[in-house]
Amino acid sequence: MEHTCCGDAAYRFGDYGPAYLLRGPRTDIGVVLLRPGDDVVNQPYFTVMADSVLMKAGEDHRRVRQTFQRNFRPGLVETLRPAIIERAHQLIDAFVDPSGGPGKVELMAAFASPLPLSAISQLLAVPEEDEADIYQWMHGFKLAVQMLPLDDKQMKVANDSMSALDTYFRQLVARRRSESVDDLVNKMIADTDDGTLTEDELIANLWSIYVGGHDTSALSI
Repeated sequence: MEHTCCGDAAYRFGDYGPAYLLRGPRTDIGVVLLRPGDDVVNQPYFTVMADSVLMKAGEDHRRVRQTFQRNFRPGLVETLRPAIIERAHQLIDAFVDPSGGPGKVELMAAFASPLPLSAISQLLAVPEEDEADIYQWMHGFKLAVQMLPLDDKQMKVANDSMSALDTYFRQLVARRRSESVDDLVNKMIADTDDGTLTEDELIANLWSIYVGGHDTSALSI
């Protein structure tokens, strides 16, 4: 197999595209790695994501994951069951057309997506009025983790969205530090204060609960 030059304009898309390619007697082009430019590590979206358990490996991954295993217990979720059921009924009740029409809905938009979004918000005590912003920022996360190259517009969305998630949850943690509530957020704050997590890991792994739990739950409904 023959390596092509990673800077060959014929095989790149501006500053983004395949890092390198392979050529062989039976394969014209084999894409081995995609990357959004050499400066990816300096992009805001990358620096924000780097401390998420989703991006950790080895001992760091085990250390951060253990904080979830220790604090994210079934009993904690069970206490939220009545509120989640109530929210589910509210969403279903909204299916009815008040004008007497057929009451048809798009299930994903009307129920499957907002229900887990609400459940995660209740878990983290995030106000309902902030859910729409968080949902929009999650779109930026999806762009950031895709394997395909990002164009300049997508890069801006990814950077702006991840920066907004980071800012929001830093402000949330600052408020919660003054509250003596025995919930998941405060348990993870305690893990940060005793040195188990860094402050950046705390922030990244709070928003990671949204991006890691929303789509998997919505697509299962």
